[in-house]
Amino acid sequence: MYRTTRRCLASAAVKRFLRQSDAETRNNAVTLFRAKLKQRRDQLFEANLGDCTRFADGREPTEETLRTADQMYLTALAFSKATRDLDEIVEMRDWLNSVSAEWETENKVSVKRVRAPVGSVLVAHGVNPADTIKYTGLVLKSGNAGTIKPSASVSQTSEIIAEALREALHEADMPEGAVSIACRCSHDEYAEMLKAVPAAHDLVIAIGSKGLHAFTHERTTAPVVSLGPAVTYMYIHVDAEPVQVTRLVKNAKLQAPLAFNAVDHILVHEDYTRLGELVLELQEAGTVVYADKRTRKRLPEVSLSEVDRRMYRSEFRSNSVTIRTVSALDEAVAVLNHDGSPHASTIVTRNDELAAKFQDDVDAVLAFHNTSPRFADSEGLALGPGFGVAASGPYRGAVSIRELFTEKYVVSSIGRTRPDQTAEVNPVVAFGKN
Repeated sequence: MYRTTRRCLASAAVKRFLRQSDAETRNNAVTLFRAKLKQRRDQLFEANLGDCTRFADGREPTEETLRTADQMYLTALAFSKATRDLDEIVEMRDWLNSVSAEWETENKVSVKRVRAPVGSVLVAHGVNPADTIKYTGLVLKSGNAGTIKPSASVSQTSEIIAEALREALHEADMPEGAVSIACRCSHDEYAEMLKAVPAAHDLVIAIGSKGLHAFTHERTTAPVVSLGPAVTYMYIHVDAEPVQVTRLVKNAKLQAPLAFNAVDHILVHEDYTRLGELVLELQEAGTVVYADKRTRKRLPEVSLSEVDRRMYRSEFRSNSVTIRTVSALDEAVAVLNHDGSPHASTIVTRNDELAAKFQDDVDAVLAFHNTSPRFADSEGLALGPGFGVAASGPYRGAVSIRELFTEKYVVSSIGRTRPDQTAEVNPVVAFGKN
């Protein structure tokens, strides 16, 4: 058995301690984690530079490798944001053992529905060290045991973060195995960790590519919440206000082209007259614009790249976008539900009734009206730092601390016994055979 897997199994033994821990203890651990990271700031940057250098050595500078290198590089700004996330996590509501509902039955039995931690959580994600810091804080705050598994490509960076975590747990008088970071976890080790589930973990959160999702689902029987990739669409209706359209599209595409909630595909009503100006503004900002035949016919004076239909289901994670012409709202919704992912879709229109119909009909976790899809994450929805948005599987929605809990029912009375109901129930009717 790999050492990483043994460490994960050991973390299951501390579930009871964490389940009974108070908010002050867990908040103190997160605060200490932040302080230990800040003490190691220079070490962290040095280790991260080494990881980035090793990743770049011998690799062709393709779009994919450049995107990965950008994500794994820990800037001073990203580190500052990660430590602020930890401050926000401390201030977030403590859901552990909170009562979500309570009632009394007709037999005078008191029932409370109480939030309980799922037990132990495995979070597998990519190369972004700031995410490793944030996810560690979220799991630690929740009262779950857990393992954070970043990509092995950032192993040295992860080891500095893990060192800070171990010191924080020790000073907070929490078990070392409460939350751990699998710094050099290979594919084989990850596979073994998954096979050890549910002995090691009760929930797996897989954040990344479809390949990661498939690899995870195929090797575990534990519940899996999959986040990303996220295909994001916008629909511009004929009555959309041009200045608003430009502002929303530029924010959705240009603010952070590598972000999962950047717009990938734009549908435009055939009678919207300001499309040419919008395309030129995007191109001036360096956006590669792919267009269907109808759009290219509408804009013969504009140089547009021909779209490949396979692009319509792609998340670009680059400064690229497709533009497609549609005849009506119903066609736009049909296109979105066929080609889009159930992640985020936006309509730009002055017609509130039309917007409400769009939001009802489109199969998306987040359906926006006159709002940039850049709000499509936990923080954009004012839910605080989170893991992301799940668009498929048994759970769909924003995933943050609140989603790391299950429910238990606390039932009490003054010695009530259940009445004998056999005389009142027709067994044929009870089995639905009437």
